[in-house]
Amino acid sequence: MREEGPGEWWYSKYESILSVFGFDRKRDELAAESCGELMLSRPCVVGDVRSLIEGRTVVLAGGSDVLEEDLRALSGTRGRFGLVLVAADGATRPILEKGLVPDVVVTDLDGGIDSLMSARERGAFLIVHAHGDNLVEVTEFLKRVDGRIEATCQCRPTGHVHNFGGFTDGDRAAFLVLSFQPSALVLIGMDLDGPVGRLTKPDGWYTPERERIKRLKLRVASDLFLTASEIYGGKVRLIDASSSSSTVPGFIKRPLRSVFE
Repeated sequence: MREEGPGEWWYSKYESILSVFGFDRKRDELAAESCGELMLSRPCVVGDVRSLIEGRTVVLAGGSDVLEEDLRALSGTRGRFGLVLVAADGATRPILEKGLVPDVVVTDLDGGIDSLMSARERGAFLIVHAHGDNLVEVTEFLKRVDGRIEATCQCRPTGHVHNFGGFTDGDRAAFLVLSFQPSALVLIGMDLDGPVGRLTKPDGWYTPERERIKRLKLRVASDLFLTASEIYGGKVRLIDASSSSSTVPGFIKRPLRSVFE
């Protein structure tokens, strides 16, 4: 029922992530098992997502503070070029507010449930990620929502749950997309080296400790984007079209409008 896993390279990365962040492997495994059981009676939509992405240009939106500027540039190109739009969790609300609808949302449910539900009602597929820290939230969400949804995990999958690789919503979305062989993956709203993005979090959410952890997660994401480029770069055009001054490792920096000239 599930795709082949990302390969042993991912589980080596996962071991390092467990060590760095002090995550509980058993909680991750419990989350995967619980979601896998909840999803057993539901149709697998991985084939639908693959059909949507395969051979096409995919724009992946992250949640940095440059996202609004990037969305303004995207608004004039999406319809003309038939792009597939994928949102990394908290990017969903700004996308909807710009009058756009993502085709796929990759989320661990910390970016706003209302926006996720609105996107799904308007046709988006939800790829919901289960881990030890969101075990309760994700199982309750899966009980409420049926159809146009898949579950993923970061440990070895069991039952009807998938692992495509990746850690943060952004790099996990990239691995999902790349596993389905698009012609190009174009990043917007990504700034792994700049200020921690506040666009997709409520006022007061960030504390000094949360910022420290977020910065550490972005360093892991940077390493994983580079790994993605090493695995898929010879098969897929990898472009960072974010208006940030930094460049995502392994991706070629180009202005968004020039990508489609």
